[in-house]
Amino acid sequence: MSWTKKRNRRSARKLPSRRQSIICEPCERRVLLAYNWLNETDPNNGFAAFGANENAARAVVHRALADWEAIIPNFNYAGGGNIMNLNISVGNLGVGARGQTGNIVLNAGGQPISANITLDDDGGGAGWYFDPQSADDAEFTTLTTGYEAAAPGVATFDLYRTITHELGHANGIILGGAAAIMNFATDTGLIDAVDHVSHLWSMKALLWVVFPYIPTI
Repeated sequence: MSWTKKRNRRSARKLPSRRQSIICEPCERRVLLAYNWLNETDPNNGFAAFGANENAARAVVHRALADWEAIIPNFNYAGGGNIMNLNISVGNLGVGARGQTGNIVLNAGGQPISANITLDDDGGGAGWYFDPQSADDAEFTTLTTGYEAAAPGVATFDLYRTITHELGHANGIILGGAAAIMNFATDTGLIDAVDHVSHLWSMKALLWVVFPYIPTI
């Protein structure tokens, strides 16, 4: 909304007073995706295993959720609604495993509405990197591919990378999954480096039907 006053400052003649006019601009329609982290405050969610890094780990998870919300502003659920429920916990997944996503529930349209994610308590045995400034990526200065960079001096696995990856699975990107998003995916044949079981998929088209406004990923 903006206010406009019309005046003629150059004229010495006194002008009749004018009422302030109101110019209204229509609001832009936005429907934001809302992830509901159901067990965030549950003392049994396992995040205490991170000890002094518990709060940093939580901040990293929130950064990943916010980044996915920026990519998928609308799940386009039939009948309205735009909330996906997630349980995100920490546990011992064994050597070499860093994350695991399961219990993905789909609606009748093949869109995910809930899922459970478990993060390993010590990065599969190699430890985790907890970004102390999760809001920025300034330390990742070494470009390794067109899509990722490394932080010099960091030898452990990046928790942000893993939780972001697992959220992709929760959103329905998973080998053999029944989610509608997989209708737009092509199996690359490459093995998922996080769980060493799933395949990596290439999204070949804009997913207007399942996830409106999502870019090619």
